[in-house]
Amino acid sequence: MINAHYIGANDFENSVNSDRLFVQFAVTGSYEVSGVSFGSFKVVPVAGMHQVSVGRDGGGAGLNRAFLLGRDAAHSQGMYHVWSVDTEIVNLPAPLSNPYIATVILRATDPQYGTIVGAVGGRIDVISGTPASSPVAVSDAAIQALTGAYGGWTRLADIRINTGDTGAIPVGQITDTRIPVQDRAGDPISCLSTARPPIVTHRLIHERDTGAIGISHAGEWLMFDTRWQAYPAGAQQLSAISSIGNGVMRSRYKRNGKSIDIEGFFFRGSTTVVLAGGFAWQLPPGIIMPTDANAISGTGNMQFAGHIQTASTTGGGVARSGVPQRAFGNQTALYGFTTISGGGGEYGALMTDTVIGGSTTGVGTGSSVTFHAVGVEIA
Repeated sequence: MINAHYIGANDFENSVNSDRLFVQFAVTGSYEVSGVSFGSFKVVPVAGMHQVSVGRDGGGAGLNRAFLLGRDAAHSQGMYHVWSVDTEIVNLPAPLSNPYIATVILRATDPQYGTIVGAVGGRIDVISGTPASSPVAVSDAAIQALTGAYGGWTRLADIRINTGDTGAIPVGQITDTRIPVQDRAGDPISCLSTARPPIVTHRLIHERDTGAIGISHAGEWLMFDTRWQAYPAGAQQLSAISSIGNGVMRSRYKRNGKSIDIEGFFFRGSTTVVLAGGFAWQLPPGIIMPTDANAISGTGNMQFAGHIQTASTTGGGVARSGVPQRAFGNQTALYGFTTISGGGGEYGALMTDTVIGGSTTGVGTGSSVTFHAVGVEIA
């Protein structure tokens, strides 16, 4: 049967299925994923009470919105729009002799598809998993199989209830499981870099913490940074520097889909202790080189430029640049910096699947190195 919106012989009656399908396609296009708008329906403990509150991120007044895909009639049930301007207080189940996971879900219960147990419409339920020494959360299939689970639902949080947890639950025992969705079709999904939505082909996201834009393609997120990203503390140097002392080592990066630009700076201070083998910058967390040995060969895939300022060099130091000289099956490409005039030595920059680094020859106390790796191909 072919259906159309807002057409009737003598009136303008419209099926609820049609309305829900309209909501689904107006909000998420063809994506069949339940979730919440950014900042909505966050689960946090209530001070001094064996309860949680569900409301806006950071507390305070505001609109909470969610879009819950119907789970009872594939492709024809549509999506439920659930919203609230209140902070909901939810009682938690009592502790047992073994720990267990209590899963907090947001639901839209719909008697169109079966008999509902409890309130009809939007509500929050808590579903307890099986107690065990190493408990796991109840599965999606088990939630859907519950009596009266007709309609749509999405997880908000998994909460570990330990033996003796009679008061407020520690924040560390609450795992945020919300899935972000966009408010209307065509908008990127607002999310955090640590809480991206499931990968659906050609989906757009905007990371609020990094400012990056991402598109899902071939089972992965291709990220594009709108600004330079700083390395996390401690993520940029290897053990070749046993102590930075009064020296300086810093770096930043920009992702451009399947390539990355990296800048680094190292100043060797009088108390910097460098071990044999020199120093190294790690590639940014989660970034690796391609496994295909041919992917980094040739002269067009990467460009590397560096500036070496030695203690004995006047006039601003020496600039060097290069392209890959050779590629190996272990994903290593060698960039050559030849003799440093005025420095009395060589500086060799080596890029592997996880590291950019070099020897310390010619980079003595008071010397510095600045490098730029542009268009580095990544896996």
